[in-house]
Amino acid sequence: MSVWVYPERPRGELISYWKDSHYGVGISLVNSHPVFDIYSRDQSTKHSLKGKNKLSVDQWYHIAGAYDNNTGVAKLFVDGVQVGNITILCSLELETESGLWIGYLLKGKIAQVWIFNVSLSVYEINEVKDANKPPTQSKLKMIVCVF
Repeated sequence: MSVWVYPERPRGELISYWKDSHYGVGISLVNSHPVFDIYSRDQSTKHSLKGKNKLSVDQWYHIAGAYDNNTGVAKLFVDGVQVGNITILCSLELETESGLWIGYLLKGKIAQVWIFNVSLSVYEINEVKDANKPPTQSKLKMIVCVF
């Protein structure tokens, strides 16, 4: 999943793809840190990958999270640079056929939400990022693309 965000406060969900708040994947801001969450289908396990650097408010950032169920590797990217990864030792079956939440409790702007059915490489994430930069104007139209 991939999103451009212009936070005006240090917290809020950017994208959540889940069912009944229990499982799926999501990207959020927690105390200005980007966080990529992966939930197990049996609701017993939540894995969180938190970026080390805080993001400033009133600035555009591209944030992406990728999870490969075959290798168990989850990665977090900010502005096309990998800022963290974890290996999840148990196999997860992600629920991605349920509700999509965008911008829950976020004060700011979101543009170019992309959700893919495969884990993207750093090269592919940068292709998406570079091809879909948001306008610098204050008025934005939200575009949601699900693949």
